Amino acid sequence: MELSDDAVLIVLEDEIPPPTENLPDGKMIDRQPGYITLCDPQNLGNPGNEFFIDFDQSKMDTNPDRYPKAFYWNTSYKKWVALTTYPVANGKVKVLNDGNYSGWFVVMGCIQPNFTDIGGHWAEKIANRMNGLGLLEGYPDPSAYLAQRSGLVDLNTNLNLKAPALFQKAGA
Repeated sequence: MELSDDAVLIVLEDEIPPPTENLPDGKMIDRQPGYITLCDPQNLGNPGNEFFIDFDQSKMDTNPDRYPKAFYWNTSYKKWVALTTYPVANGKVKVLNDGNYSGWFVVMGCIQPNFTDIGGHWAEKIANRMNGLGLLEGYPDPSAYLAQRSGLVDLNTNLNLKAPALFQKAGA
């Protein structure tokens, strides 16, 4: 087939992978300083509630706090959004697609807290999802625990609510 000189190429937006390199602040719904893109974005359509993504393990650096994390591209907000992700093998992660998201997915190496004391707990998936969205962080010392008062203060702070005096941090 030959095209005329005035032919126009139409490229559908969902066929062009979203950017993953040198993202400006705010392009990832999370705080992910120093992230590394570990695979090209993949348009998976609707991959279901749980799926696996392969990535290039050789791109991971030696930082012990860096973990592979899956993201999906939110087309409405034009941002990468973190999903609950579990490494299952070198170069492979299991992704929980709790929002039934579809479209572009990618794995990035991110420096993030790793909860060492919630494995098998009924709230593990929720805690990991909240961490991925930047709503929950852990303590660096695994022997420390999150008191109810501290948790309410953190929740109020993240949601920008006016907390009753009983729950406000000292000096706040």
